[in-house]
Amino acid sequence: MTYFSNTISNAATFAYSNARVKAMKALLLPRASLEQMAKAGSLAEVLDSLGRTSYKQDLAESSLRYSGADLLELALGRNFARSARRVLSVSPPQARDTLLNLLGKWDVHNLKILLLGKHLGHPNESIAPFIVPAGQLTPAELKRLMDQPDVESLVRFLGRTEYGQLLIPLLDAYSKSSNLEPMLASLDRHLYGMLSS
Repeated sequence: MTYFSNTISNAATFAYSNARVKAMKALLLPRASLEQMAKAGSLAEVLDSLGRTSYKQDLAESSLRYSGADLLELALGRNFARSARRVLSVSPPQARDTLLNLLGKWDVHNLKILLLGKHLGHPNESIAPFIVPAGQLTPAELKRLMDQPDVESLVRFLGRTEYGQLLIPLLDAYSKSSNLEPMLASLDRHLYGMLSS
């Protein structure tokens, strides 16, 4: 009897989450809108089309500091991050680890963007549009990471996190060679390991 009642309880929990996520499906762009944007003659037309959808808020919030492709990239990333957080908030506890592992892709993406940006000496304004705060690293944590002046400071700031433990041992080699590839490869291996577990 306990097995049966636990099964019903689990099904009800997942049914609620499933219903909430399916309701979010209404915010997806319809095929006709995507086709219209694909035929657009300019990026301005694409932005105008998106401005009449659920992306309007993200475009408006970002348009004071960014324009063109950077604005599009930032708005899409913010929208996705908000959707990912919403899915996590309605997911049952037994599904969260799997979802967080899948969303870990965005932590790795963000760290690679930050490392590359610092390595190449880009200002924060040119790095920010490519950050997608959809993983476990919060927007505030990503901002603090972005504020680090260089690769070494960024890696040391990660400290005892799982990412710091991966990257700190590679700092000496980086300082001697200025080759960022081992760090980027280490993050990729970590991601694939998470996804396969």
